[in-house]
Amino acid sequence: KGRAEAAAKRAMAERKLEADTELMSNFFASAKEHLDDDSAEIHITLRRAQVAWVGTSGIQKIARNAGLVCIECTDFHPGRFAGYVPQQTHPKSKGLQPLTPAMFFSFRVRAEDDAPDDVSSSSHDEE
Repeated sequence: KGRAEAAAKRAMAERKLEADTELMSNFFASAKEHLDDDSAEIHITLRRAQVAWVGTSGIQKIARNAGLVCIECTDFHPGRFAGYVPQQTHPKSKGLQPLTPAMFFSFRVRAEDDAPDDVSSSSHDEE
């Protein structure tokens, strides 16, 4: 019974990873279509637990596949964004939850002369 439960958990984790990867891929492709010029950026913030599933390099790879390049990957600091109010909720509770540690990513459209794996700004190692 223990092995079957473990196998079921692994299968569920794999399905979640595939679904999360597809969601990010579709988001990047869609968001890229709305960028008006070469200086426009896409900003995303993901909880560290979410980043741990794919890794920072995995998220950057998903973005590269959509024609984007990561220009910043750093810890998320709410004070950096004037007027930011956390709106994190949890499906099993009522109301706002404490802010959990997160990562901030910034992307722009990939230029012809961009190195494939470079992050122009501060980078973060794999979690």
